[in-house]
Amino acid sequence: MTQTTDIQSWKFEIAEIDDQHGHLFELIDELESGLNVGNGAPELADVVTRLARYVQIHFAYEEKLLLENGYPEFERHRHEHEVLAAHVRYLMRRVQLGYTPQGKEVLAFLKHWFVGHIQGSDRKYADFLKSRGAV
Repeated sequence: MTQTTDIQSWKFEIAEIDDQHGHLFELIDELESGLNVGNGAPELADVVTRLARYVQIHFAYEEKLLLENGYPEFERHRHEHEVLAAHVRYLMRRVQLGYTPQGKEVLAFLKHWFVGHIQGSDRKYADFLKSRGAV
């Protein structure tokens, strides 16, 4: 179970989305663990790079699903994804250059963003998809 948040708050009973969200939280927890034990930039770069890659995979999957099902708030949802993806890419570049991020700041942002996005915007599309019988 993730340390990041209560597992039930981000489960939608949409298996692929629930699995992907779980993996995102596992990566955030791994980053938090690395920061807590004092890992330096090389160790953190691996986790941040995997997080950045997985964010791209997850967002592409979600956006395809929403577009295929005519989700009316698709553009707003995609814009939220673009904002986070840009922040994660920036973090990845900094860590790859040897910068060790300020752990509390990075984790607070990631946790706040993911939890808020999943419980808010993602919850809306999950309800929409279920109401249409799409999942």
